[in-house]
Amino acid sequence: MPKSIRAGLALWALAALLASACTPTPVNPTAVPASAQPPATVPPPVDGIYPCPTCRPTIPVPPMWQEVAIDVEGMQLRGMYWTPGYVPAPAVLLLHQNGGRKEDYSALSQALLKGGFAVLAIDMRGFGATGGQPDWSKAQQDIPQVIDWLAREARVNSDRLGIVGASVGSSLALTTAAQNSRVKGVVLLSPGLDYMGIQTEPAAGKYQGALMLVSSAEDGPAAAAVPRLADAHPGDEKITGLNNAGHGTAMLQAQPSLIGDIVEWLKATL
Repeated sequence: MPKSIRAGLALWALAALLASACTPTPVNPTAVPASAQPPATVPPPVDGIYPCPTCRPTIPVPPMWQEVAIDVEGMQLRGMYWTPGYVPAPAVLLLHQNGGRKEDYSALSQALLKGGFAVLAIDMRGFGATGGQPDWSKAQQDIPQVIDWLAREARVNSDRLGIVGASVGSSLALTTAAQNSRVKGVVLLSPGLDYMGIQTEPAAGKYQGALMLVSSAEDGPAAAAVPRLADAHPGDEKITGLNNAGHGTAMLQAQPSLIGDIVEWLKATL
């Protein structure tokens, strides 16, 4: 073989070797059982874009969803977990109100997924697929464990976590965020000062991250709680006042534009 051809082949082989060394290894996503189907009330995920200006996408992977069971004291909390098309992604935990369930957040879950977030919506003790008896005292111990579970997920940027809570779920969101510096943004839908015995003003004073507070004018206790929590909070906050929008997750249906506002605020915050 002529020397010029041998030299050309050698250079080609070296270039191929260098290219393969620089190619990122794809993430192997958690397998979803073929028999599993998402609940009829939860729309299937769509391809997400990773728009976070401060979190550059690393490895593109297929979006995925899965049913999860998270171990807490004495039981498992059931939930739905979605991840977008790029990792690591900022992540948001969704906490329903008394009498609610994870499906109350179906529209917000999908908007967050499209916005580039990993999303975990759970049924708390006594509700939805989790079952059992409601126990808000134990729930205060459960939610920090759920946040730790989310932070350990391979597809999640564990330093960019957010929580959205409704009514008593907002109380759990705030008290959990006050204990965990990884939580950078919290959205409170119809917050209160003392739902189910959970005091929120001390937590608002301790929490250092960003806060979005949403209430409707006719919802007296929540509307009164918002300025007091804002005054107690030492960080940045956004206050959204609505009219005739109801309580908690009902506001997401009464004011659909609120979903987009929440997603955009979380993008800017996380």
